[in-house]
Amino acid sequence: MKHRSIRWGAGVITAALLLSLLSGCEVSQDGVQSEPTGTTESTGAATTKPEPLGDYSERTYTPAQAADYLRYHGRTAAVEGADKVAIDWTYSGFSFRADLQGELKMKLSPAKPQEGYAQNSYVLAILDGEEPTADQVEERRVRINKSGVYTLLTDVPAGVHDIRLVKLTEPQLGILNFEGLTLDGQLMDLPEENDRLTIEFIGDSITSGLGNLWGSNDGAIQDNLLYQDGYHAYEAVTARRLDADFQVVSLSGWGIAGGWTDDPADSAMKNAYPFTSYYRNHTSQKWDFSRFRPEVVVINLGTNDAGIPSAPSSEEITKEAANLLKMVADNNPGARIYWAYGMMGRSPKVENAIKAGISEFKEAGGGEVTYVELPQNQLGGGGHPNVAGHKAAGKVLADAIEKDRS
Repeated sequence: MKHRSIRWGAGVITAALLLSLLSGCEVSQDGVQSEPTGTTESTGAATTKPEPLGDYSERTYTPAQAADYLRYHGRTAAVEGADKVAIDWTYSGFSFRADLQGELKMKLSPAKPQEGYAQNSYVLAILDGEEPTADQVEERRVRINKSGVYTLLTDVPAGVHDIRLVKLTEPQLGILNFEGLTLDGQLMDLPEENDRLTIEFIGDSITSGLGNLWGSNDGAIQDNLLYQDGYHAYEAVTARRLDADFQVVSLSGWGIAGGWTDDPADSAMKNAYPFTSYYRNHTSQKWDFSRFRPEVVVINLGTNDAGIPSAPSSEEITKEAANLLKMVADNNPGARIYWAYGMMGRSPKVENAIKAGISEFKEAGGGEVTYVELPQNQLGGGGHPNVAGHKAAGKVLADAIEKDRS
């Protein structure tokens, strides 16, 4: 494939709230303060647009100046001591409506992850609910590798448009600060949202879309960032099929009881899930779960528990699966939980341990959990699913969720 150099709940950051957070956060430097989530590119909003305002003078907005007009998505947050918003997780970002023409530019900067990973991210601006192909994503995405003003859209026809910024890549590869936007035109009031299904996805590199853009003619992978596309990951496919709002918490190499860290237990998902942005400030800032209330939570973990050299025992996986289910249920009351597994093959040991953990959780008074076997596809980079594999898995998962809703 070629290599060239975005909806969730209805929370909106108001200017007053954002300014108060920027001036009063009690977190460490480069730390974050929780913000409301927003809404997918199929916006769930009324499709009737207002008349254009017709003034196409150039305007620049800082996050504080634009706050009344932006709807944030995912676990986004204000950055302490600066007029910046942290956009770290796969598929996080924001949406807005504007009367504009020509170019859309944004001031974006990489932030330094605490783990010392490379400071690079890919973003994509989606115009008026379009659904770009994987090739189109590769052609139009923009790599953010230094602080600067980046052109995200060109030749936009004059008129009222709905725009969504999507972070295509995961936190380990780079976390991101949004610092402002410039357009020939002006921001407009957000469209009213419709009531939509809400989903949270919890996972590892599969959910992050790692390797999904890689093709057999691409040769050895030198840069994981090139081949990661959250827009075409299975969770985005699932959400589009269900017209759902969603957010993502996914970390490559992480697992149920352990993952690819020096101490495998350090990368058990329970260590990151309760917090706003693990690779920005670790555990110093808890996520405010009231910002986004999913009706459905999908957990797709287990692959790394089977693959790491010091693999956890079946008993450890069962115990931690039950504990993670309880953590998810306690923080998302009333949510229907699905455990998905199998996109990179199924380990009988891990699969049986997951099912035992589900049973243990239910026997302890937990709610309903549905186990979903997803189709295997290892034709992407590093044996991960490619875009076609994610599309197939998204259909299976969407069908399972829709069956329970009908």
